[in-house]
Amino acid sequence: MVAILSLAYLVSFVDRTILSLLIEPIKADLHITDTQIALLQGAAFGLFYTVMGIPLGWAVDRYSRKSIIGLGCSLWCVMTAACGLAGSFGQMFVARLGVGLGEATLSPGAASIIADLFPPKRRALAMSVYAMGGSLGVGLSLLAGGLVVGLVSSGGPLVIPLLGPVAPWQAVMIIVGLSGLVVAIAILSMPEPVRRGAAVSSQANARELIAFMKSEWGQLGNQFGGIALYGLVSYAVLGWIPAMFTRLHGWTAAEVGLRYGTVFLVCGGGGALAGGWLAGQLARRGVAKYNLRVAAIGVTALIPFGIAAPLVSNGWLALALLGPVAFCFAVPTGGSIAAIQQITPNRLRGQVASLYYLTIGLVGLLLGPLSVALLTDQLFRDPLRLGWSLAIVCGVVQPVAAWLMWRAVKQSHT
Repeated sequence: MVAILSLAYLVSFVDRTILSLLIEPIKADLHITDTQIALLQGAAFGLFYTVMGIPLGWAVDRYSRKSIIGLGCSLWCVMTAACGLAGSFGQMFVARLGVGLGEATLSPGAASIIADLFPPKRRALAMSVYAMGGSLGVGLSLLAGGLVVGLVSSGGPLVIPLLGPVAPWQAVMIIVGLSGLVVAIAILSMPEPVRRGAAVSSQANARELIAFMKSEWGQLGNQFGGIALYGLVSYAVLGWIPAMFTRLHGWTAAEVGLRYGTVFLVCGGGGALAGGWLAGQLARRGVAKYNLRVAAIGVTALIPFGIAAPLVSNGWLALALLGPVAFCFAVPTGGSIAAIQQITPNRLRGQVASLYYLTIGLVGLLLGPLSVALLTDQLFRDPLRLGWSLAIVCGVVQPVAAWLMWRAVKQSHT
């Protein structure tokens, strides 16, 4: 079941991030700016992804989690394909709203399911395996997207039955979107796990949720804030690094997909597993607050590499520095949510997880890509200063994220 959920998370990140590889042809065909691209990457996707997380978390705590996730997966796959049919900024904005709505079902439901399948000391590794799907998804979206762009670009527009000729970037989004429907079928075929730690009929109300959040605010307030700022930098990097290679180093989309995709696939996947493994080792040695400590280590270690990678003048050196960036990005993903699930009553897990992903979405998705675009468009007024924009965002935001995560470790009582 963890493998299926991880595959779904992989598909979600492919559909979420494929846009970053296709920025330049989309800008040219739709006649839009960097700021509008950032709105498509962040605000359009993040609006429903964040807002609908709360009611969907409520539903996850009450109804069939596999059905909610399976239907959501079907929606986001279809809407990703719809992005490939968009002929204007407005049409793609609406399609990206649908992608965000569908994906909002996944992580709250997956966190609740995995917490019921594993004991506390094994949850960090299980959640890290699940979270590894995100890193693999980013890498595969770049690899597959670059491959398809390279194949169809050399032969002109691709002819799709019933649709006729489409541009290479459109073909990528249609193919990627519709291929994910296989995963939706697999999710709907899973058994629904037994809810543990509470009676199936035990349902928490809003008052209990608020009381729990207040009682654990020392940890949760700092952790939510730190992980939200970490998400801002993550989505800034995910959204703009491919364009950086294209603009500053002269790489084609196919070259970026192959090279950067491979690095992210290997280093991101390795970082997620390393984070879960390290948390397990610390737990066995009796180290307190092991999940949060691992998350804080990953957030902190990223800082120097995240600043340096966009500023170096050699593309291959930038790529080498982005290996540790991808690794460190992935390290906190399993431990952070596992730390929250460890202190959360079963009947509140879906709602608290949705609040967790809400903060990441509101800050990370809405502000991450946009902050870089605004610096490039409004401060520097030069698309070739994209590297400086990325370095500034990382250098200013990531240290604050690390400080908040270490405060969460200090405030935690588990």
